Amino acid sequence: MDHQEHLENPLHGESHYGRRVFLARMCAGAVATPSAFAVGADRAGRDYDPCKASASAADTLILYLDLLNDVQFLSVKDVYDAAIATLKACEDVFNEIYKEVEALAKELRKSKHQAEVKDIRSLVEAGKANLRLAKSYVGVSGNIAHTSFATLALLTEQVGKKAEDIPDGPILLSAEATTILKRIISLVRDFKSSQAAASAAQATHQDALTPIYNKIKVIRDLMVQASVYITDADNTVKAEASDLRHKASASIEEAISKLRAITQAKPDQPTVVLPRDRLIYLLKATDNWIIDPTLVTISYGINSGQARFVMVSNRRGLPVFYDDQQRVSDALSAHCKTGSWLRTLWCISIVAPIWILAKTAEERSPLIKDVLDTLFKCPAGGSKQALADELSKIRL
Repeated sequence: MDHQEHLENPLHGESHYGRRVFLARMCAGAVATPSAFAVGADRAGRDYDPCKASASAADTLILYLDLLNDVQFLSVKDVYDAAIATLKACEDVFNEIYKEVEALAKELRKSKHQAEVKDIRSLVEAGKANLRLAKSYVGVSGNIAHTSFATLALLTEQVGKKAEDIPDGPILLSAEATTILKRIISLVRDFKSSQAAASAAQATHQDALTPIYNKIKVIRDLMVQASVYITDADNTVKAEASDLRHKASASIEEAISKLRAITQAKPDQPTVVLPRDRLIYLLKATDNWIIDPTLVTISYGINSGQARFVMVSNRRGLPVFYDDQQRVSDALSAHCKTGSWLRTLWCISIVAPIWILAKTAEERSPLIKDVLDTLFKCPAGGSKQALADELSKIRL
């Protein structure tokens, strides 16, 4: 199991983010959270417009919290890989024990020692489960990994004792069974030393990981604080809003500074940009938006101030303003199955900072695709590349 699976997803569960009127200033004061997108997007009709809704940098920052998981992953990767390497020798010895126990069970399948072999086999199976658990939590949870190592050592010791209790000799056991038993006992002794080394290495690596996790937590807290300031600014008088936006900007600038200090390992697969540098870029653009919220003034519906042209034909004979938000909705419908108003605003919140800084479609498209891959869901059959290409042409 990849250790990245254990990283906390800040968009899940109950939190104070829920107080935000997320991505929509609902008429009835309803509250939505990021986790509501998956459900809301499916239930909301494309033409559903409860009232005017607009994107906000506060929403964007909450969505970008997920990008910190990628930053953290590459920040701890070298330490994590070293921890896994120390576990490899331990795992190899235990797998040899397991193989010998299977051979012993086959050799003694018709002997009176079937019960003892069955006990040994059960101990080894439990040991394998603990080994998997220890491997999964290396570099993620020191306490769980340490407990798993301790349990594994105890189980392996019991395997050795059970093997020694089986009487050997040419009269009682076949020559092959006797040889297997001796190999198991020898492997158990080898395992003790490799397990002790792996357990000690885990503690050392955990000490190296803790400061990295703490740095990521500080950055996350700064992004959340900035989002709270913007939320308050969006719902207060202009004079106070300016002060709140400058506080939010200061939080983002501090987050960027701390991101620069984080070392990133080389990713296993080629990337458009390192996760740390990607987030720095997006936070810079979002900071511009924080200071000047008019940089992204997109609203949903015919009252939008971003009208590009008017379509004069519809069933009611009334003009429909075809604005940037409608273009995003159309792109989602064409390449990602559904362009509901909620998914449209979700998508805009993700890509708006890229629209601000990147000035050409060629520059935008790979960045948009990279961020969509992490933060946006497309049903089977959708094309995020085609969606990114279409979104890159908007607001040029």
